[in-house]
Amino acid sequence: MSKPDRREKRKKEREEKRKAFRQRQQRRVRWEKVEEFSWLAEEAFAQKDSRSALDWALKGLALDPVHPPLMNLALSCARILGDDPNLYHLLRQCWKGNILRGGPAHWLLGRLAFQRKDLDLAQKVLQKLLEAPSTDEWRLSKAQRKEAQEYFERCRVRQLSLFSGSPKAYPPPLPMEKEPIAPQKEKVQESVPSPPPT
Repeated sequence: MSKPDRREKRKKEREEKRKAFRQRQQRRVRWEKVEEFSWLAEEAFAQKDSRSALDWALKGLALDPVHPPLMNLALSCARILGDDPNLYHLLRQCWKGNILRGGPAHWLLGRLAFQRKDLDLAQKVLQKLLEAPSTDEWRLSKAQRKEAQEYFERCRVRQLSLFSGSPKAYPPPLPMEKEPIAPQKEKVQESVPSPPPT
């Protein structure tokens, strides 16, 4: 190996070491910021300031999207505040990061996705929910299970209508009440003969 080749190799090794060092420093700084945002969010939540807690948690999640304590805190605050857009965003982030757990969380994400006409996501989430084992973690009320089944069927019908090429409108949204939903009866239109021409 000639001297220029050795110099190039050493130079390349030094550059790689510097790059690795910079990356470690950036990770450490990012981790420290996430921990600071987590602490601020927990303090705000302890003082019952859910809006500030949610804001701090969202800042931390922007740096570390699947930080479990921050995600749990952000989800709790969004539920308390009734902040459906942030709740949907957070649940979707959990779904993408494969950290969404339990029946109630899947039911809520499926419902919110359906209401926002994200039928692909709603169908996937609800299918996983309906195929889940009957354990305490996946337990739903009868009304929630029935609503999940109805949402899933509507998503499936919509997907089939897209594949068949018929331009059907989105199905009407289900009511937001927590009461059991009565099954919808299809209206049958009777054909009335037209009067004979005079």
